[in-house]
Amino acid sequence: MGGDGGELNNNEVKVIQPKPHVVLLTMPAPGHMFPTIALGKVLARQGVKVTFLSSGCVAGKLLRVVEEEEELDMSIGTVLEDPLPEPENPLALVPWVAKLPPDEMVEHAYQLIQKLSPPACCIISDVFLPWTKELAEKLGIPRHFLVTMSASALSFMFSVPHFADQGLLPLEPSTEVEFPVPGVGNVAKGDVWEYFVKGNPFQFDPMIQCLQCLTESFPTATYLVNSTEELEPKVFRALTEPVPFTGQVAKVVSIGPLEQSFAFKGGEADSFELTEAAKSKKLSSEVEEWLDAQPDSSVLYISFGTIFSPQAEQVLELAHGLEASGQRFLWIIRLPDVPHIMVSKQPTKEEISAILPPGFEERTKGRGLLQSSWAPQPKILSHRAVGLFMSHCGWNSILEAISTSTPILGRPCFVDQWLNATFLEDKFQIGTILRDTGEGGFDRGRIETGIRLMMEGEEGRVARRNVARLNKVLRDAVTPSSGPSSKNLEQYVGEIFAMARKLNLSHVS
Repeated sequence: MGGDGGELNNNEVKVIQPKPHVVLLTMPAPGHMFPTIALGKVLARQGVKVTFLSSGCVAGKLLRVVEEEEELDMSIGTVLEDPLPEPENPLALVPWVAKLPPDEMVEHAYQLIQKLSPPACCIISDVFLPWTKELAEKLGIPRHFLVTMSASALSFMFSVPHFADQGLLPLEPSTEVEFPVPGVGNVAKGDVWEYFVKGNPFQFDPMIQCLQCLTESFPTATYLVNSTEELEPKVFRALTEPVPFTGQVAKVVSIGPLEQSFAFKGGEADSFELTEAAKSKKLSSEVEEWLDAQPDSSVLYISFGTIFSPQAEQVLELAHGLEASGQRFLWIIRLPDVPHIMVSKQPTKEEISAILPPGFEERTKGRGLLQSSWAPQPKILSHRAVGLFMSHCGWNSILEAISTSTPILGRPCFVDQWLNATFLEDKFQIGTILRDTGEGGFDRGRIETGIRLMMEGEEGRVARRNVARLNKVLRDAVTPSSGPSSKNLEQYVGEIFAMARKLNLSHVS
């Protein structure tokens, strides 16, 4: 030990361990980026150095986040400037990423990570980046996964290679079949992702190989899921058992909700509250003043996420249904067939008026408000006037709705949203689903009925009770020190520190 005054004896050497350094690789889509950023912040607050890597099209967005959190040890890097034009349709995003040259991606990322100081001890990759397996092997460090979807979606993904081996996928549209998924039950044909349906414009057979790579990582990987065991208990229990068809056990860890916008406030408050960063994101004065003037729980908030772009006929049907319902509404409206929210052009009021039924704005004046610009969704959902959320059923939006005790009128659009919608209606019972017309269309009559049921009927009252109950489930999950997700994250951070110590020892030896 040191002598008096804290001086070191001559024979003592003080060893300062460098910070653990983790590299997070994300998909260039908001629904994947936001949870990845949230995880990075959690790790950085617990003493881990974090480097975000992504393709060039999202580097600027990541940079803004890093700049907002100057006190945290976070940085960004670009794996590859995108050699292909960014896809116009969101369903083409995963195929687009898969078509980026994997050898080039691996080499660029390898060269960048090799230069990091202190050296990276672990990669945490999005599940749709199969090339990170080769990258981790080349670096000689573990690769773990962040699952930005639900545990139910993960269980489905684990099962896809087996269904493909059985010849059930890709799916023939005329085939009547259900897919038994551990912890989930039988997944209906209508809940199968578009990538696996023959004849669908976005059929993408290599997705099956991508998910095969996911299951091949069972022996070494940790799967960090943005959910909580109490929200999906049957699924998480099933995921602790050997995965059928492989006989191996995956290390699946619940760490959700990974939410940038809400923080749990214990004590007398015992509630989720907007973080300071979320509070700083301002509503437009028009939206704020309009919401402030509405009665409690009287407004239907409509948003289909950052990616979905409606067809012209869908906009018309939704407008007619809204008008007929007689309810107050705040509609984040998009021009039809615009690629996605990443576009910089702001539509004019004239362009918005042109896609609506003649006279719609005048007839709904006072009880309805249209917004075509980006709006901070958590802040809107937190407003006392909002009583219902018409949503695309993206997993992040579902977690935000539960965090604000807001029931959902769901209209899923693609990929995991169909399964999410089934869960929120049948298992969570926090909303009802607007079924489409069979060809992806909206139906004004169903929209009117759904809005009335949820705003005025018994279905809405039941959903409000259930979403308040699940709100407590999420609060309990992230209670500091005692919540299951909080404890899982603390344990995982401990594992990161252990990985870093092991890496440092190997470098010394």
